[in-house]
Amino acid sequence: DLLRPLDAATPEPSAGTGEDRETDLARLEGALRTALVFETSPELVGSLLRLTGAISANEDLIALVGGFIIRPQLTTRERQAAIEAYGAIVGRVGITDEYRNILTQLIQSPDEQVRFAAAGALASTKDPASFVILSERLLDPSETPAMRERLLRQLAKRKAIGTVENLLKYAMTKREDEFGLYRSVLEKNINGDVEMRFVAIKTMLERSDWELAWRLDSGLSAFDPAGEL
Repeated sequence: DLLRPLDAATPEPSAGTGEDRETDLARLEGALRTALVFETSPELVGSLLRLTGAISANEDLIALVGGFIIRPQLTTRERQAAIEAYGAIVGRVGITDEYRNILTQLIQSPDEQVRFAAAGALASTKDPASFVILSERLLDPSETPAMRERLLRQLAKRKAIGTVENLLKYAMTKREDEFGLYRSVLEKNINGDVEMRFVAIKTMLERSDWELAWRLDSGLSAFDPAGEL
């Protein structure tokens, strides 16, 4: 090979067919399943869970991954990996009421680290109802500042009009970073909905949030009756 002429064509490796890639993925998922069943090291289990969450769209793995969430031997870090992998796989497979209810229970956990992971898992489902659950949690007065920021960042990932009612009820703190994040999330979710924008402007004026009211009003002035902004 070292003596090959410089102008000789070098064949490119075959990318394989879609069927070949599916077979490779199935083999990898099978290997991950076996490893998760027999591995006892919490650190390795966490790595396996993260890899499973990154690649799998196999509904059969949801129950297996979900079992790690309640396994008492796991550390918080590995439990978080299980929760996030659970949400990622559910997001690819398609959410059901059963899966959503499990994540809803987790977002209400007294353990903040569990809630932190559950917020990401709910957002990974890409399910509008899951985003409403996130917005409902935002209204809990006992929630910590770090968790409120986490919830807002997850809400920023996807537009879900059903979250607006809860967002308008949210009593912000004086933290400027949270203030700006909240404004971005709210504007993203009401973009294009004129009636909801009117309601939001009224709410902001009642709160004396003149800046956000002005920004929302500017969006209204650019509204096109044909449905485009």
